[in-house]
Amino acid sequence: MNDITERLKDLHRQYCALTGRPMEFDMRALFQWEMWFGKGYSSQDLAAVVGFIRRKIIKGERKPESLRLHNLIDLYRFADDLTDARDEHRQKKVTPRDRVLASSGREEPKAPAKTAAQVMAEGKAFEDFKKWRSENGL
Repeated sequence: MNDITERLKDLHRQYCALTGRPMEFDMRALFQWEMWFGKGYSSQDLAAVVGFIRRKIIKGERKPESLRLHNLIDLYRFADDLTDARDEHRQKKVTPRDRVLASSGREEPKAPAKTAAQVMAEGKAFEDFKKWRSENGL
């Protein structure tokens, strides 16, 4: 067996461990993993999506069948799930401090996220300010 097949077997073992769904690594599974791996996905992506789907199952937003191999690594579904998992990861997590402040009515104001254009504009404004200070001897 070649190196790629061994890597795919490792991915399959990881899938079985993450989902708790023991499944034989046969030619059909090999073909599915080859397609998935060929799109550039990694074991970290697999773990992120499985965790995301598990959280959705617990909330009742997904069905356990979502973790079946043919559902999970379907290229289009996986891309959508990975995007959603990454988006969920980027969202601010509520800390215990936030919960206490909110329950006591002292919730801190949350600044909205800035776009790249806003950050760039602020940087340019600061550079203009520094230039003005140096030109005016301040």
